Amino acid sequence: MANITIRNKLEMFRTKILTASFPPNYGSDYELFTKLRDSTNCYAYALQLPVPLDRETPNYDPGFLCGIRIYQDHYQEYQKNIIKGLLGDCEILGINIKQIGKNTKLSNNAYRIALGYVWNNYHWQFHFLRENIDGTWSEKIGWKQDVNNEFALEETTDHFRSLSYYSLSRK
Repeated sequence: MANITIRNKLEMFRTKILTASFPPNYGSDYELFTKLRDSTNCYAYALQLPVPLDRETPNYDPGFLCGIRIYQDHYQEYQKNIIKGLLGDCEILGINIKQIGKNTKLSNNAYRIALGYVWNNYHWQFHFLRENIDGTWSEKIGWKQDVNNEFALEETTDHFRSLSYYSLSRK
């Protein structure tokens, strides 16, 4: 019975990806993610997964679909697991993903996300940002927060330990 639930959930995620705007549109996503502010985070926003969480999907962390567990003990191990989880989830969702530079020219049907890490008092925490179709950047800071695009990427990224960029497009 659990496999049917997981299979249905995956189909729902894939359908969302197929109907999502590539590259994303900040205006329409702002409205959608504002409605879902209590059940989505920066990862769901960056991948355009406006699907509320439930008991079967306990967290939107990189690897939640492909089964990669994230441990926060050591920075290098944490960083590796986040990237493995991101790549694995994209594979399952039918998203092409490629690490790129901050200013790499993208194809028409691709968009850029940024992945950074920040020390949050007692542990490392990932954070995803998303470049919109008009070249601005937006983010959703954690649970129960609204989507924000009122910042300059350079100002926001100053507090990250490292920042890497990825190109996302449909397969």
